[in-house]
Amino acid sequence: MQAAGAALIAVHPSPHRRRRQPRTISWSGRSWIVRPARWRGLPGPNMWSARNVAVDGGILRLAINRSSRGWTCAEIQSRRSFGYGRYEFVVNSDLSRLDPWVVLGLFTYDGQIPSPHNEIDIEVAKWGHLRDRADAQFVVQRAGTHGDAKPIKLPPRPPYTMWWEWTQGNIAWGITDGTGAFVSTRSKPTSFEPAGEHVHLNLWLAEGHAPAEPLTIEIGGFRHTPV
Repeated sequence: MQAAGAALIAVHPSPHRRRRQPRTISWSGRSWIVRPARWRGLPGPNMWSARNVAVDGGILRLAINRSSRGWTCAEIQSRRSFGYGRYEFVVNSDLSRLDPWVVLGLFTYDGQIPSPHNEIDIEVAKWGHLRDRADAQFVVQRAGTHGDAKPIKLPPRPPYTMWWEWTQGNIAWGITDGTGAFVSTRSKPTSFEPAGEHVHLNLWLAEGHAPAEPLTIEIGGFRHTPV
């Protein structure tokens, strides 16, 4: 299982450069910035396209598509930071059959914060390892440190409700399937405190490997509840 770590960094252009503003969308009652092609960087090697992000009837669609440049991925980030609380995502797509090179990331992050960037993750991925039973993990950075990642096997029963609850000194995670049954839970002490991190959702390719075909993941909603 590949560790997350710096694999989920969105590198943004310098604020001192005069460039057109990126596209924004409204979804789940929040405003989000769509990552444009010019925002290069990790996770890589990947290319990005704002065309791979759409909202239809309240459903967020993140896509990986083939273009004249090659395969392009998708990412959005919240315009605001939320701090402590419960972060909840409803994913409508069946993630148990996700292409083995595709990664769905739901996480907090801010590159302006000294490492580990207040990064809390739920990652759905096999990292190209076809025989791995696990296809998802809970992670708190730094990834790769003993006990930081917990592997999970997702059942073919969407929609999935995926969440973490961040309180002073602790983070708890959980996933339930479409029947309401618990798939996995976890709790871990942590020392970092809110410092301006934002919520990110992205869909990308591990090591830049091409998927078998284009794909789209549907996310039914996001909710943050202060605690």
